[in-house]
Amino acid sequence: MTDALETLLHRSAELHRALDDQLSRARFDDSIHTDLTLVPARLALEHGSGIAILVESGRLSSAGVLLRAQLEATIRAAWLLYVASDEWIEKYLEKARDNPHRDPGSTPAVDEMIKAIERKAAEGLAPSALAPQLRVLKEGAWHSLNSFVHSGLHPTLLQFSGYSAEAADAALRNANSLSVVAAMLIALLSG
Repeated sequence: MTDALETLLHRSAELHRALDDQLSRARFDDSIHTDLTLVPARLALEHGSGIAILVESGRLSSAGVLLRAQLEATIRAAWLLYVASDEWIEKYLEKARDNPHRDPGSTPAVDEMIKAIERKAAEGLAPSALAPQLRVLKEGAWHSLNSFVHSGLHPTLLQFSGYSAEAADAALRNANSLSVVAAMLIALLSG
């Protein structure tokens, strides 16, 4: 492990401690919309911490899998906050109550969620920088992250070539960025 990566790991741990400290004081309304939005946002933070642990232990393939999950959780949280209507949430929860062991499957695909956030931003109902940031992360990493999830070429090459400080650095920086976005969404939910 390089000195630069060790420094980044240390700073990442400080970032997560600071986010946890600030968010531990947040208070939320008791709406189901808020509750449902908090779940993926909190998962995104948890995934971010997990990625740092995996990077530190040299498990970059697993970090890649978790990075995709973190990206999806962050996009879903933003979509729930800015796009999902109370009516959509009620229908989603009704379907979930009818069959609690099966996802209702009514959430749009990742690209559709990003487009919907873009439309809300154009209406002035979402931050203008949010969707472009999520789109850049998604477009820049989606194919390689899918490869990690499905045990494809990227993790295979990583297993043969060994630990890459550059790949570890990129995974950690992307995870930190997504953690900050998720924390900002939680902060917005708390007012």
